[in-house]
Amino acid sequence: GVVLAVLATILSVAVPPAILGTGFTSASFIRVVLLPVILGAIALTAFGVANGLAMQRRLLHQQEADLRDLLAASEDREQLLNTVMDTVSVGVCALDGQGQAVLVNRHLGSRLADAIGSEPTPGNVTDLPVYGVDRKHRLPPERHPRSRAARAPHRDARIEDQFLQG
Repeated sequence: GVVLAVLATILSVAVPPAILGTGFTSASFIRVVLLPVILGAIALTAFGVANGLAMQRRLLHQQEADLRDLLAASEDREQLLNTVMDTVSVGVCALDGQGQAVLVNRHLGSRLADAIGSEPTPGNVTDLPVYGVDRKHRLPPERHPRSRAARAPHRDARIEDQFLQG
């Protein structure tokens, strides 16, 4: 494409003086050399820009496909998590870095609804007392899952053998 454009430009400037027999003057010689060089530079720039755009378009399509795959995988994991959360026979409550509930499974939700007399919400789940292994003594504030989650924002505050008395 670029070579053809440069050759066509040279021919369009060089052929008429050769056919007419007028010869080349210094002004026409500059035209013969300068015009093809300028047009060649423009053509090369346009070619480079077009190739860059095509490469960016391919990259964008690949990233879009990757994003679709990640979204599908994330939706599959979410569905699996919801299935597991709804079928386990223990109460599960996930807390964020500030100790606020972000996820409560159905089993814990029904037990909490019985305990507090209403449907659990993120605000009233984390304020409920949590009991230790003996299921009789409340956990001290520093061992409460909410406190542990707030102290360790980059780790999971795992709860082992602790049950809500309800």
